[in-house]
Amino acid sequence: MSKRPRESDEFLASLDVGRILGEGAFAKVHHAKRGGSSYALKLVSRQHPDAATVAALERDVLRAIGAHKHIVSLVEYAETADAYALLLELAEGGEVFDRICEGPYSEADAATVVRQVATALVHMHSKGICHRDLKPENILLTSRASDADVKVADFGIAAFTSTSEPISGAAGTINYIAPEILADGPYGVEVDTWSLGVILFILLGAYNPFDPKSLSDRPSTRAAIKEGFDAVGFTGYPRQWRAVSDEAKDLIRAMLRTDPAERMSAEAVLAAPWVRACAHSTPLPGSEEALRAFNLGRRVWRTAAHVVAIVATAPTAVAASPRPGKGGAEFGGSSDGGALPPAMRDECRVAFAQFDVNGDGKISLNELRTAMRKLGAREARAEELMAAIDANHDGVIDFAEFCKTVAPLYDGASGALRDVFDFIDAAGDGVISRQEASRIVANLCDMSAALGGTSQLTFDSSWAAVDRDADGTVSFDEFIQLFRRRDASIASTLTGIA
Repeated sequence: MSKRPRESDEFLASLDVGRILGEGAFAKVHHAKRGGSSYALKLVSRQHPDAATVAALERDVLRAIGAHKHIVSLVEYAETADAYALLLELAEGGEVFDRICEGPYSEADAATVVRQVATALVHMHSKGICHRDLKPENILLTSRASDADVKVADFGIAAFTSTSEPISGAAGTINYIAPEILADGPYGVEVDTWSLGVILFILLGAYNPFDPKSLSDRPSTRAAIKEGFDAVGFTGYPRQWRAVSDEAKDLIRAMLRTDPAERMSAEAVLAAPWVRACAHSTPLPGSEEALRAFNLGRRVWRTAAHVVAIVATAPTAVAASPRPGKGGAEFGGSSDGGALPPAMRDECRVAFAQFDVNGDGKISLNELRTAMRKLGAREARAEELMAAIDANHDGVIDFAEFCKTVAPLYDGASGALRDVFDFIDAAGDGVISRQEASRIVANLCDMSAALGGTSQLTFDSSWAAVDRDADGTVSFDEFIQLFRRRDASIASTLTGIA
């Protein structure tokens, strides 16, 4: 059970606050220890105009949920001079999707994930809580053990609901959003079942049903969701479904009914025979290769693009102004020019690590110089970048400043993207060759361990993601498509590249 707020000095003094586990526009999550136990410490900055409301809502939601085997729970809440602090259980096993990519998996493995998440949903729904942002990044494992429990995390945009007071307002990540949210009307906890249905589809099919090639922009994805699952079915990549049972497909159909009144509830999902005990335990052919290739491939290429974007376009990007109504604000983000959708901030965190060699959360001038040498750019470029990005003139670049520079790239700053493209196009022939792309990726891997483990399979799949016409080169039109999916998450795009 969580405790009453403690004074900031006493609270912080009781913790050994360590590395940053994640960071958004106005919140950081640190690894923290107290005694022999480890926790996740979420600090919501008081600089956020709605910090008090945001932190209080998450606190109240987690207190209402209480302790649960399959939910990351609140241990303690406190208010410090600079932030609102939530001390949370630490799920040390990482994301479920990353674990699945480690080896062959079966329908039974997918059913185990669905069963535990559905158990969590039944509990939170019984408490009048709707998660509203269920997606792979928020489904974690308690440890690295093979039998580790699944826990649902991140209740930052969760909402209280009841039959008399339905929820309203846009929230969530576009690839997992239920059609009733897009309809701008009232909705209920059924949206969580929809999201879990999409996740199950991805686990078994290795692509997103409403954006199978991860090349659509947001309007196209919205239109596909509104049209309904019956319009897309299992036709995106039929070969992926040959070994999947009819029982699993029927369950997906029932979870992705457009009408929430006809959609399976979390209780019904939990009671489904396929979920309870009947899913096949035979490994799905090529399952782990598909998800691993999509996951790592997309991560490598997009991280390369992020880093080169900083090197090539920082002054242009800083000057650019995001278009009204774009970016992350529509689905729970901030309208601040430096804010990105949560999933894009995750990608930026990986890119940030390429520069932040010593891992202190800041990029120094010396680290920038090292990066310039590695990438083959002028070392003097480091001073230009520091002057352009270091908004508070403290001599280092923090993560918020880094994100603010990248944000305009997701709002169609085609001039900045052209500079990125030209930077990679060393030959100056108007296309990026495999050799040029390989050089950038290799240099990035050399810069930091964050992209370690890049294999030929990984690079091949990442190249295929952008070389859509398979001519061995990437045109500017193909390249710019990478930046037109602002709301695709790492975990969702890993399933949608073809």
